[in-house]
Amino acid sequence: MRRKKKTNTIFYIILICVAWLFLLIRVIPSLVTLSYSYIKESKEVKKLEQDIKRLSGENKEMKGRINDLKNGKGWEEEARKQGWVKEGEILIRIKGKLPEKKEEKVGLLQKFLSWFEKERK
Repeated sequence: MRRKKKTNTIFYIILICVAWLFLLIRVIPSLVTLSYSYIKESKEVKKLEQDIKRLSGENKEMKGRINDLKNGKGWEEEARKQGWVKEGEILIRIKGKLPEKKEEKVGLLQKFLSWFEKERK
């Protein structure tokens, strides 16, 4: 009788260990997946909040422009943005940025030689 009770206790211990092992194998990957999803969604929420802030600013700016146009202000500016010119004017559009002027570093010898050239002439 004593042997059977010991066997039952070992059986229950093994059963509990197997159950815990099963839970660990099934639950931990789910928790990792959930935490990864949470982090990903948090980043998406931050990005969307930034987009909302940016778009709110653009919306406010556009409402101001619409208000100006309704009140008669800004007609000329808006027409020029769309490419309209006054009679006698010529439209010139420059795409991209203008090249910046590069200042050359002039050494002392070069300054002296340029001064000497100017004095000779």
